[in-house]
Amino acid sequence: MIKNIIFDLAGVILDFNPKKYIQNFGYDERTSDILIKEVFWGKEWMELATKPKGTFKEVKEIIKKRIPEYSKEIDELENGNWLSTLTIRKDEELFFKEVKTKGFNVYILSDLSRECYDYDITLSDIFKIADGAVYSYEVGSNKPNKNNFITILNKYNLNPEETIFIDDNPNNIKTANELGINGILFKNLEQCKEEMKKIILENN
Repeated sequence: MIKNIIFDLAGVILDFNPKKYIQNFGYDERTSDILIKEVFWGKEWMELATKPKGTFKEVKEIIKKRIPEYSKEIDELENGNWLSTLTIRKDEELFFKEVKTKGFNVYILSDLSRECYDYDITLSDIFKIADGAVYSYEVGSNKPNKNNFITILNKYNLNPEETIFIDDNPNNIKTANELGINGILFKNLEQCKEEMKKIILENN
């Protein structure tokens, strides 16, 4: 029987849209594309999520050394309201709450950095109603590392066979499945609901 639903955040409950943010600065298309790739999808950004107190201000200096010709633009991005790249998807937020009201335990497993987390908790009360959460900055690794999944299973004594994990990254779903967790690759809300319904019926 399915008892637990674990949600990823960015790409499921949250939108992460650096392209829209960067458009505010009026850069040409080539510059915008490079900044999206090298800043918001660069290796330093991914590593930021694994640091207990990592900040954009800290990693931007490393990025500037790698692409010094864009130092001015990187400073501008950091000095602006860059946290606005993250917004709540209202329908998905409601779905999270509905799952909770139906009697399932709801959890969060996310690669949000601590800086992003501190901002996001002001956007929604899902962080308060969740039965538990594990973030990359707490465990020192990002998904799809098995460490993240094993940590949340052990921390809350979850049986993988009784658990569904929802994420928009196929690599993360692959790791979840390898650990016996029922994975749903999130494409859109209706597809997710249908797959969840099917898994719940098959396990009752």
